[in-house]
Amino acid sequence: MTIRSVAKGLFRKMGYLVESYNVYRDPAALLMSLLSSNSIDVVFDVGANEGQFAGGLRRNGYRGRIVSFEPVAQAYEKLAANAQGDGSWQTVKCALGSFDGKGVINVASSTASSSLLNMLPRHVESAPGSKYLRQEQISVRKVDSVIDTYLTKGERLYLKVDTQGFEKHVIEGAESSLEKIWGIQLEMSLMPLYEGETLIGDLVDMLSGKNYGLLSLEPIWRDPVTQELLQVDGIFYKKGSSLP
Repeated sequence: MTIRSVAKGLFRKMGYLVESYNVYRDPAALLMSLLSSNSIDVVFDVGANEGQFAGGLRRNGYRGRIVSFEPVAQAYEKLAANAQGDGSWQTVKCALGSFDGKGVINVASSTASSSLLNMLPRHVESAPGSKYLRQEQISVRKVDSVIDTYLTKGERLYLKVDTQGFEKHVIEGAESSLEKIWGIQLEMSLMPLYEGETLIGDLVDMLSGKNYGLLSLEPIWRDPVTQELLQVDGIFYKKGSSLP
């Protein structure tokens, strides 16, 4: 047995996992490399909640523009506060989807689980604190309808979508904008958690048909009792673009 394996075993008993660093195992570093290698000018942060994703981009060194979209009033208030003082981070109080108009969003006790879709029992069972509390009237816009407001000619866009089962609708509303989108990040479910949501296999096939390849998958949510993997984040790159 080598000194290295003994040391790793000791750290594991202490609750730590020690591995050689590899950028392809570091989702944050991989994302930053993708943004840099494709000269991304603007990130659309769709389903921003309180700005956790955008804040992570800033902490990891991204200095381009960010436009965060969040429809839930309570979450948007905190999002706007977090973006204050950052002249390159803009917030917009609306949802993005496949139509322009009004909608009704179900607001969860954990606002990050709020959705335009009904929550299924499987979701509540694995996260009892995510139950819906109320509904709010919101504005819904298509990416195609807002892109020229936030993206100037020649700029490159990265689209991050975390909309609790509504991801397919956001992509459908971006059909005319795909030539400007050089990367897409989607939260995807492995089993139905929201009524009518599109699962990972169909989302991967959908984006493949639109000339995007899957670069990375990161586990983000497991059932705390069964340890079943429920949701992952997928990073997709435009085929023919620069890879990290």
